[in-house]
Amino acid sequence: MLCDYSRMDEYRYWLKLMVWAALKELIREDNAVPVRLLLDELTNYALPGLPEALTGLAGYGIRVSMIVQELEEIVRVYGREALDTILSQTDVKQFFAVSSLKTAQMVSAMLGDTEKTRESVNLGTDLFGLTGLGLGKVKAPLMTPDQIRRMSRDEQIIFIGNLHPAKALKPGIHEIDPWNHQVEGNPLHGGSRLQGNVKMILRGNSARVTRHGRRRHDAPRRPMLWPIIASMAAFVPNRSAVLPAALVAAVLILGWPMLRVEYTADMRWCRYFGLPVVTQPVTLMGQECPLIIWRK
Repeated sequence: MLCDYSRMDEYRYWLKLMVWAALKELIREDNAVPVRLLLDELTNYALPGLPEALTGLAGYGIRVSMIVQELEEIVRVYGREALDTILSQTDVKQFFAVSSLKTAQMVSAMLGDTEKTRESVNLGTDLFGLTGLGLGKVKAPLMTPDQIRRMSRDEQIIFIGNLHPAKALKPGIHEIDPWNHQVEGNPLHGGSRLQGNVKMILRGNSARVTRHGRRRHDAPRRPMLWPIIASMAAFVPNRSAVLPAALVAAVLILGWPMLRVEYTADMRWCRYFGLPVVTQPVTLMGQECPLIIWRK
């Protein structure tokens, strides 16, 4: 049954009656033929007792697909307990084009947490501190509510029973072969067929995804600077050896340090002394005398 949405105010009671009568008849006659009910815009025609009936419809071969724009609409029409019942009794749940923050938070909680590796670089606490790269495990949401709300319009999150959730593309019926040749245009939308590239091909019991149905997801790139900094730790000498090595390098380049010991008031005559044995006293005349000089 297909109703014009612009006349839903008049049709909602008739539509509700027809669906309710169909469900009752199937149950009373002990139906053994598989039946699928596709209830689009479920909250536009409230079906009495539908959430409670979901627990027993499968036993009569009846499968129900419910489509709503927003989960809070179910709360408004059926109540909060009915939403919990619907979510617990449905085997397949699909979420796409999520705009509500409450729904995004709920989906994020349903996805659960995952362990992610957090990297940290230790540059040392002083000039001669060693650099290092630290790796640690932290818990983080598999997808945050913000990431769920920013998904592309053709992406969806699927929950099937107790299997791991999946993030997948959402092809339209006009993008699946052979359905794109079998379905006529919607008379409520001009009657013309939708156009699009084929993303999936169905043959018998198998399905094949075309190149238009694939999307590359680039993994986050690890900055190359971090491992480079960490690798430099092997070339940094031990702290106890840094100071002697610096003194040896200074002596080889500048010479031995010598201290001013004797000098005149006008600083025109100065006498310097250094380490015994390795240096000889030095006298400077006719120039200013610094406190320390270097002599090879």
